[in-house]
Amino acid sequence: MYGYGTTDEHGALLTAVLDATNTFHVWPGDRAGNIGAAASDAVLVLNPSGDFDGDGMSNADEETAGTGADEGTSRFTVDALETPVGSGTFTITWFAATGRAYSLLYADELTNGTAWAGVDDWTNVAGQGALVTYTGTVTGLDQRFYRVNVRRAE
Repeated sequence: MYGYGTTDEHGALLTAVLDATNTFHVWPGDRAGNIGAAASDAVLVLNPSGDFDGDGMSNADEETAGTGADEGTSRFTVDALETPVGSGTFTITWFAATGRAYSLLYADELTNGTAWAGVDDWTNVAGQGALVTYTGTVTGLDQRFYRVNVRRAE
C-alpha cells in the first residue's frame, strides 16, 4: 500500500499519510484528475526526535552531522588517542562531512556552565568529505577536555 496526501491549489503537499515503511511516493496530477508517472523516488519521512536506524543519534542530529539517519553504521564519532601513552601528545580524529563546518573546543574543567574556548585555527573548519585529525600537546595540566561542534555550513 502506498501513502497518500493532500495538496493546495499550487500543488504543494499539505498532509501526507505514509505507508508501512515510512515512505511517501509522489505522482503528478492535473486539474482533470489525470495522474502521470511517478515524479520522484520514494521519500523517507522521519520523526526528528526519533532514531530510525537505532544507532543512538536522533534523526535531527544525523541531519546536522551529515550522517545517514537510515544507516545504523553511519553516525558522528570522535576518536582520541594519546601517542605514546604518557607523552602528553594526542590526536583527535573525526569524519568531516561535506557541507558541514566543525569547531574543536576545549575546557580545563567541567562545571555547570563550563565556558568552552576554540582551539586556535580549528573553528569553522569546512568539511571536505574526509577524515580530519588534530594533533595537540598538553603539558603542565592534570586534565583538559575537548569536544567537536558540527553545524551546517553557511
